[in-house]
Amino acid sequence: IGINPGLFAAYVGHHYAGPGNHFWRCMYLSGLIPEPMSAYDDYKLLSFGIGFTNICARTTRGSADLKKQEIRDGAEILKKKLLMYRPKIAVFNGKGIFEVFSGSKNFNIGKQPDKLEGTDT
Repeated sequence: IGINPGLFAAYVGHHYAGPGNHFWRCMYLSGLIPEPMSAYDDYKLLSFGIGFTNICARTTRGSADLKKQEIRDGAEILKKKLLMYRPKIAVFNGKGIFEVFSGSKNFNIGKQPDKLEGTDT
């Protein structure tokens, strides 16, 4: 779960597509995917049970360009997605994203002790 698409990712139409982004290498080295991939292989992740979404769909130069209300609205949309798709695990790419989603700054980085209400996520 990301905050929103960056300019380059939106331009090429693939997640984590920036030339200096280490996301794909980290996915492979972590063992989450069985082979090295790039942003242009993002469609293959569904076959491994991995999907992407963002809190906000609007592309910006940086997340600071988003309005607080659209981030809050996006968090509500995200909750509905998680209730509908019921993933086993939801990974937030950034502390700030989880703060907005959870409505709290009081949490530890890593696996959270409580599941999303109404799910096994």
